[in-house]
Amino acid sequence: MLYKRFGHNLNLGSVQRNVMNTYIQIFGGNIIMARLAIAPVRDLMKETGAKLVAKDAVMKLVEYLEGQIEAITSKAVGLAKHAGRKKVMMSDINLAIK
Repeated sequence: MLYKRFGHNLNLGSVQRNVMNTYIQIFGGNIIMARLAIAPVRDLMKETGAKLVAKDAVMKLVEYLEGQIEAITSKAVGLAKHAGRKKVMMSDINLAIK
C-alpha cells in the first residue's frame, strides 16, 4: 500500500505499514507520522507519574510538541536572518521562547 505525506509517496515495509495502519485507525483516517521518537516521550510521561499511557495520548502530545518546535524554530530563524546570520544560535532560541 502506498501512503502520501506532504505530497510525497511513501513506500513502507510491512512493519511500517502496520504502524501506519494503527495511526490511521487511531486518528480516523488522517495520516499522522511523528518526526519525534515516540518511545522517549512515552518514557517521560511515565517518569512524570503516568502508570499507563495510551498510544493516542502519546501521539497527541508528540503532535503538540512538534508544533511547538516548529513555531519556536520559525521565530528563531527570523531572528537569525534579522541579525544577518544563516546559523540559528542558542540566543535566537532563547529569544524565540520568550
